[in-house]
Amino acid sequence: MSGLSERQIRGTACIWGGETLNTETAVDLGERTTQRGGQPLRWFPRACRRDVQAAALKALHKHAPGCGQCATDGLRCDTGRTLNQIARRYR
Repeated sequence: MSGLSERQIRGTACIWGGETLNTETAVDLGERTTQRGGQPLRWFPRACRRDVQAAALKALHKHAPGCGQCATDGLRCDTGRTLNQIARRYR
C-alpha cells in the first residue's frame, strides 16, 4: 500500500500502471481490506485490461512449471485454467 497513489487505492488509476481508468476501461479486481496507519482500510483496486492480462500470464508462467496437473493436463488444474481464461478474456 505504501507505494500506491491515492488514485490507485480509490480505483481511479490502474493498480499496476497508474493510468487513468473509467467505467469502460477498468477491470474491477474486487474489494480488499488491509491496515493503513494502524487502521482498517477497505479499498477497491482496478486495473486496465492490458495489465490484467500481463499479470495473469505472469502468474500462469510462475505456476505451471511446478504444477503436476498443468504438466499432464492443464485443463484439470483449476488455477492454471482460471489464469488462462483471464489472460484470454482481457486480450
